Amino acid sequence: MATKKLYQDDVYQKTCEAEILQVEKEEDGTWLVFDQTVFAPEGGGQPSDRGTVLEAAAPLKTAKSAFIDRAEDRGDQVFHRLTEDPGFRTGDRVILSIDWAVRFDHMQRHLGEHILSGAFWRLFGGINRGFHMGEDGMTIDIAFEGDLPGGGRAEILPDDRLNPDGGLDDRDLPDRVTWEMAEAAEFEANRVIQSDAPVSVRYFHTRDEAARMPVRKAVAFDQEISVVTVGDPAAPLDCVCCCGTHPSSAGQVGLVKIYKIEPNKGMSRVYLEAGSRALVNAQRHFNLLYELETALSAGDEDVLAKFRGRAEEEEAVHGQLTALRRRVQTQEAAAIAAAPAPFTCRTYEDLSVDDLMQIGRKAAKGRAGLLVLAQVPDRTALLFAGDGLDAGALTKAAAPAFSGRGGGKAAFARATFPDEAALRGFLTALGDRMKE
Repeated sequence: MATKKLYQDDVYQKTCEAEILQVEKEEDGTWLVFDQTVFAPEGGGQPSDRGTVLEAAAPLKTAKSAFIDRAEDRGDQVFHRLTEDPGFRTGDRVILSIDWAVRFDHMQRHLGEHILSGAFWRLFGGINRGFHMGEDGMTIDIAFEGDLPGGGRAEILPDDRLNPDGGLDDRDLPDRVTWEMAEAAEFEANRVIQSDAPVSVRYFHTRDEAARMPVRKAVAFDQEISVVTVGDPAAPLDCVCCCGTHPSSAGQVGLVKIYKIEPNKGMSRVYLEAGSRALVNAQRHFNLLYELETALSAGDEDVLAKFRGRAEEEEAVHGQLTALRRRVQTQEAAAIAAAPAPFTCRTYEDLSVDDLMQIGRKAAKGRAGLLVLAQVPDRTALLFAGDGLDAGALTKAAAPAFSGRGGGKAAFARATFPDEAALRGFLTALGDRMKE
């Protein structure tokens, strides 16, 4: 028996009573099939609804209930997965309730994607060849494959950026989405949202029937096809086949915002958000900008210039610091080499372990005996051994007594310690060994 899909008739219906037709035990959990459902399954890039199933006849305190975390469309039936199985049986009467916040979030985001994709198509001939809706954001993949559709541009772009025909002035259609194009498409998408254009869904039994609609992408299904139209079907702002859920008017989307563009398999991947998520993300990004402006004592008009100036200053300071470090490394290595001894141990507070590595490599060339350089704040000792000595063996023999960890080979070894006292104890023990 087929499942009656109530969400196709009314996307705002949140609950319904239903009968369990099947109980299927599968590897990933228990799945229920009902005679009717308000749960929209995953499809068209949209995740499924989530919600609850509650035994209808029993008292509330003893009624069986479970959470539905996923719904799948399998032919003419919708399967619902339970996070745990309280023992539902075929024939049970239940009440199904969707999580409305999740449903409306999906509706806002999915219609926002439709409207933006329609804008890319109408303005630039960009075809949506891929769509993903995830918890971290949405993406669409825009490709340029056909002739540029006419019209529409003069409504959204300033006159000084248009030629007399309404196209972008002195620009050929690129093979990728530029940031200027993204801004124009985003502006147009939000214009459609602000117009609160009506949204309608029509269902068709055959491909030929659906293909009579002015869809922006070819119909890819042979039966049970739904076509979503934004605006007047005679001159739609968007029209495309889709099995997801959408609000009844564009204004309910609220906002569409693009965040990033990157190349992807010969197309342009556009990162976006819509609905309440777009507002939350926009607020977060504005807060970051506000904090940056405050830190730089800047405003919108000069924050970027001040940031770049600060970056240039830091780059200059970094170059000076690098030159000074190299000079110190050379001077320190020369000082060590000028005073050879069977055992030389030096400790440092202000040079890094990397600095000591460079000093040791220079000072140890052609040197006999053992050279130890210790970085006190990092509690790290570097051992450089001359012919006849084994730095790795010395480290393995002495470090464990001071809870040290490390090792190495004959010419070089490294050890780290839990505190400064342990490090200094290790250095003293090495000196005692070298005196033996």
